[in-house]
Amino acid sequence: MAKSNLHKKAIPTPNAGQLNTVRRLMDAGEMAQARQRLAVLRRTFPDFKPLLGLAWELEDRGGMPILAAARAYQWHKASPNSRTAVEALCQSATEAGLAALSGRTHQRLAELDQRSFALPVTLESALGTLNLDQAEAIDLSRMHLADNQPAAAIEVLQGVTHPAARNNLALAFFVAGDMAQARTIMEASWQADPDNLFALDSALRWRCWAEGMDRCRGYGTTLRQATPRRSEEAIAQVMALRFLGDDNAALVAWNNAKNAPYWDQSNPDQRALFTTSKDVLAELPGGSGMWFPLPWVNAVADLWGQSKGGAEAAWQQRWDTLVGRCDAHADYLVRAADLGDDPVKFLALSVLKVRAQQSDTAALASLNTLLTLRHGADTDRMELLEWLITHKFRNRSEPAQVWQAGQLRPVQTYNLRITNTPYPSPYPPKSAAINERMLKAVQKGQWSQALQLAEHLLQMHPEEPAALSNLAAIKEGLKHDSTEVASLYRQAHALAPDYLFARCGLARCLMLEGDMEQARRLMTNLLDREEFHRSEYRSILLTQQSLAIASGDLATQKQVEKALADLAKDK
Repeated sequence: MAKSNLHKKAIPTPNAGQLNTVRRLMDAGEMAQARQRLAVLRRTFPDFKPLLGLAWELEDRGGMPILAAARAYQWHKASPNSRTAVEALCQSATEAGLAALSGRTHQRLAELDQRSFALPVTLESALGTLNLDQAEAIDLSRMHLADNQPAAAIEVLQGVTHPAARNNLALAFFVAGDMAQARTIMEASWQADPDNLFALDSALRWRCWAEGMDRCRGYGTTLRQATPRRSEEAIAQVMALRFLGDDNAALVAWNNAKNAPYWDQSNPDQRALFTTSKDVLAELPGGSGMWFPLPWVNAVADLWGQSKGGAEAAWQQRWDTLVGRCDAHADYLVRAADLGDDPVKFLALSVLKVRAQQSDTAALASLNTLLTLRHGADTDRMELLEWLITHKFRNRSEPAQVWQAGQLRPVQTYNLRITNTPYPSPYPPKSAAINERMLKAVQKGQWSQALQLAEHLLQMHPEEPAALSNLAAIKEGLKHDSTEVASLYRQAHALAPDYLFARCGLARCLMLEGDMEQARRLMTNLLDREEFHRSEYRSILLTQQSLAIASGDLATQKQVEKALADLAKDK
């Protein structure tokens, strides 16, 4: 007789050290690294269910309730009788504003406690009445889309005819890469309800993808005259107007909607996105899933992360082929590069650059157009101009029209070089020695000593622009009276109008005085040299940073901060 197997095969489990590593990363706030470690454990131990609970805890602690809901949902499906899993899903669904899913989990908890819990048969929404099953399907589709799982969203929405479900179904098809299906569903949704601004936003974007901007401009009047009925439509109206290039109308729409009562019923992420934005034109760009299908985005990211391993030509061919699969109209790519976040800009520019190198005149024209658009950082436009010159699409000796320092102006580039070689001292030997002591005191943070030496040096050389500027800079760093600082910089600039430190310092003073126009004028053409001492380039960057902060230009501020960090690392 065969011996019966009375014991189940043991499930492989991670060791305590592996789990503790994930928890230590979470405790340290290193959520991205914790996700990576946990993903490896989940692939290695797919049947160890406590990892599902740890995945929920990670997203919950990371402040992403809708992703926490997705992790809790997986946990609940794997362990339907686990009260802890149901409680986690209930908490996260509630925090994410997934009302129907929250209600279902409250009902499940009541069943586990053997008590009754009544749910409404129907729910009212701005897009019409829906039953509880429809509402739950819509909640789940939102959750799956936030989790980059379009196939799961498509599956859960099958047969659900409510307008909100059709909107989400179209989005899921777009994210999955089925543009034709997405357009068909979304345009039908808008035609059925012309006040559905969420549908209109996506419909006009996807029409631009396929047919270009000229086929979309007619939507502008409808958008400007529309009144949103819910938070999703308020966001969609602003973003659609921005997409059409009507920033003024976008700001009007934002101001009209930001105090509307429907924000009280919106989920926290939507409410925070819209109501706390300091600069709506800079803070509502949208992630890559809004602009490009997910399979293509993932394939590009995977290839970009691969080592070329010495086979650069083969890698480049693979890159050009993959990037070339994006069939978006050049007009669409311009909007993505102008309005999207950093990954979106990278993707859009990559497509346009590959096309330009394949003699696509529309792509080349689009790249030149991006030089003139005002969104984003000045440094991004200068990097694009340098790329065009390097790849022989523009001549370095011919000025290009570029949006810089708040205005469209002719820009001629040079091969920028940063040097540590000091310039000849303007002082005689004894004074030069005092100047060196002053500079070393500044480097060591010995500000009182630096101030005394700078004052002594100015007494010895009252007509020397460097002495005036150095004393002004030290007083500026010590937060002395701004009028006194400005006076010193003005004297230095009057003696030597092209002296870089005087121009930068005076520009910063003018910003404090509120004269932004004159400050920008002083910064014009400062980079029209090929070589800068490190201290000169740092002064330019610090002044650009001050200008960006004073102007509320968050994108430029971020870019300049990165340039300053890179300069510090390259010492």
